[in-house]
Amino acid sequence: MSNWTWRIVNFFKPIPHHRGWLRFLVWVNGLGSLYGFNWYAQQLASTPWYLWPVVPDSPLSSLTFAIYLAFRLWGRSTPALAAWAQLSTFKYGAWSVIVLGGYIARTGDFHPELLLLIFTHAGMALEAYLLMLADPAPRPWLAVCLAWLVCNDALDYGLGTHPRVPDPQALPIIAIEAFALTWTASALAFHGRRRS
Repeated sequence: MSNWTWRIVNFFKPIPHHRGWLRFLVWVNGLGSLYGFNWYAQQLASTPWYLWPVVPDSPLSSLTFAIYLAFRLWGRSTPALAAWAQLSTFKYGAWSVIVLGGYIARTGDFHPELLLLIFTHAGMALEAYLLMLADPAPRPWLAVCLAWLVCNDALDYGLGTHPRVPDPQALPIIAIEAFALTWTASALAFHGRRRS
């Protein structure tokens, strides 16, 4: 591992255990969730209320992550919340980076909002991964969350409750990416348990 790689690893490694960082991430995730729910407002308004839990995937996951981190700050163990927050935040953070990054790579459209979304969602995936390693969730809860994410994917791409995408023609590949990321997030979470 190169010297720069070690510096990066050593910079990020203490974050899950540092109260200042955790407070900062609670605020960042909370404010990001407000932005995200506003971004989904139009889609939620045109969606039947009983499907709302599967529509705003990213802001729901970041809000859950903020609550999970707040409990961590208070010294409270929340295994079910940890599993949901870690898996969903990693999955939807990585999903946005891949989908929006792929769109930019294909079209060259470097719209500032797209770049902002890529940057913030990359942060979501990173923070979730760090917590998977620092606070591994129990296997039964990981299995429950995996089942939920698979159902959510099925509804998103079966009923059309997925987020708006900049290139609707790419939906078939985006659906495959979503299912692949569900399993990737779960594999990383189970790997985090083994490492701990």
